[in-house]
Amino acid sequence: MNELQKRALSLGLPITASLSEVLRAEVEVANLHTGAQFVPTSLNDENRTIDVVFATETPVRTYSWEDGAVNEVLSMDATNIRWDRINGGAPVLDNHDRSKGTRGQLGTIENARIENGTAVATLRFSKRADVTDTWNDIKDGIIRGISVGYRVHKYDITKEDGKLPTYRAVDWEPFEISMAPVQADPLSQVRNAENKTILTENKNQLRMTELEKRALAAGLTIAATLAEVERAEKENRERNEATIALAATTATENERKRSTEISEAVRSAGLPHSFAATLIKDGKPVDEARKLIIDEIAKTNVEVNGQNRSAASVGIEQREKVREAMANAIEHRANPTIELTPQGREFRGNTMLDLARFSCEQAGINTRGMSAREVAQTSFGLSERAYQTSSDFPITLGNTINRVLRREYAITGATFEPWTNRGSFTDFRPKTVIQLGETTKMEQVAEGAEYTYGTFGEAKEAYGAVKYGKIIPLSWEAIINDDLGAFNRIPRSIAVQAKLLQNQLVYSILSDNAPMNDTVALFHATHKNLAPAGTPISVASLQAARTALRTQTGVDGNTILNLIPKYLVVGPSNELTAYQYTSQNFVPTKNVDINPVYNTQLSVIVDPRITGNEWYLMTDPGQMDTVEYSFLDGEGELFTEQRIGFDIDGMHIKARMVFGTKAIDWRGMYKNAGS
Repeated sequence: MNELQKRALSLGLPITASLSEVLRAEVEVANLHTGAQFVPTSLNDENRTIDVVFATETPVRTYSWEDGAVNEVLSMDATNIRWDRINGGAPVLDNHDRSKGTRGQLGTIENARIENGTAVATLRFSKRADVTDTWNDIKDGIIRGISVGYRVHKYDITKEDGKLPTYRAVDWEPFEISMAPVQADPLSQVRNAENKTILTENKNQLRMTELEKRALAAGLTIAATLAEVERAEKENRERNEATIALAATTATENERKRSTEISEAVRSAGLPHSFAATLIKDGKPVDEARKLIIDEIAKTNVEVNGQNRSAASVGIEQREKVREAMANAIEHRANPTIELTPQGREFRGNTMLDLARFSCEQAGINTRGMSAREVAQTSFGLSERAYQTSSDFPITLGNTINRVLRREYAITGATFEPWTNRGSFTDFRPKTVIQLGETTKMEQVAEGAEYTYGTFGEAKEAYGAVKYGKIIPLSWEAIINDDLGAFNRIPRSIAVQAKLLQNQLVYSILSDNAPMNDTVALFHATHKNLAPAGTPISVASLQAARTALRTQTGVDGNTILNLIPKYLVVGPSNELTAYQYTSQNFVPTKNVDINPVYNTQLSVIVDPRITGNEWYLMTDPGQMDTVEYSFLDGEGELFTEQRIGFDIDGMHIKARMVFGTKAIDWRGMYKNAGS
């Protein structure tokens, strides 16, 4: 297979494609800018001016992030072109190179206009010595290529089955013209003195400039400016540096966690610290280390209640029971409503310092003669005596705070949960959610005939995960002072604040009323989910809202969805009214009347983040997407971890929440601004 045939196949052309066809396809794929034409007969050597055709309506293949390969057409309607910049002294450049500043400018654009359905410009070249060689090559017909730099503000997009989408630029802005060694269209037309059209083939190998290569590498379009490329490159560098730094931090944290878990497993098994040091030094993973620990202690099994059980099993179980009992005693002292377990009663009335001293003794650390400060520091592993062996006290404290935090979080309500959907994030990259529309309508299938395939109308909404967190510092001074607030008020406050933050983020979606992916605000007349005028809650206004939801149409704009209202969401100022209009006992006008709204199964949700008199009607999120919220997969809703502090004499308990939320579809929500 010859080189031409290989090039043809790589472009999706038949192997018999001609050189002209291959060149045309290569230019369409590597399109830099719209090609153009010279009009040599207009050349004025004395004034160094020449007329060029810098744009036509010839389709040129380019790339769209949404549709992939497309054909781009620049409209030659003069009203579709922004002329201010190109007719305001715009530059003539050397192959779009702006890196040389003013020394890279070959000349200026005198006059740009539309003639005979093409974009024509008069170029005047500088008389500088370094431009003379370029001008002479232009006169001699050596340099012929013309390329226009432009920006598109609006496309009209046409899509037909079996064809590439056509992106017609109906609002575009040229801002420079360049002398280019390679034109976008290899079959460009050059007019001779007799105005006859000569068809020429550009057999030069197509190539991109260094700037254009940098633009593609930076994730930009090929027409990006130098400033845009440099900015994107800087952002990419910073992003890469942040990724490397995060990876280094994660590796350090993972190594610290590995060392801690191995040391804890060795200590719980009753093996010497030197064995843990060996496992850590050899880089053993935790799972492998646990197997080696079991192998090490399997030789010295002990008899317990007539059964053979390893020392490791007995040691681990016993220490876990002690930790659980101590944690229960601390919880009970901080909050007497927490019931003491039989094991926890053994530590009833013990101060924090008493428990710290007990933990040290359990770990084989003699605390006789120690001051209160020394006991507290040793229990955290912050003294020389704890260098080889550390107590379980930090683990006990961390578990206690963690349990209080999670319990308080679980009982703190979030009013948005009934009318929203829950999703999950697999990582921190933006998550795209597809609005699945209705399938195509059912069609009659004749006997023996094939079924036709249905399609889904769809649109997209995207949102990302955001990390929130707080660190609870617990110092050895708090142990000496027997401060129980760290085990009651502080974790409770953090748990409550986590739920309040979730409520705030979700309800701000309603109040912000930001544009959806279709560029229309969430609540808007175009979406048919906004009352024309604010009215108070009444039979009439509720009926209007219900009708709007019932008659809402799908993605195709035709299918009636018949959405059933389920939640009446209001602020405090509308709370009483909302319950009145959903209560069987409420009479709107007189005693003989029946409330027509109570039996519609509407549930009232009240949240103070809904201000004023505005109110909303929501469908069941199982019937139609409304707002979605997500947590990071694998961490749950509220994740906690602990470590011995470096910048404080004590320990840190970190609470982390990875949360994100976004309106996914407007069809299941209706807003009335109220009176």
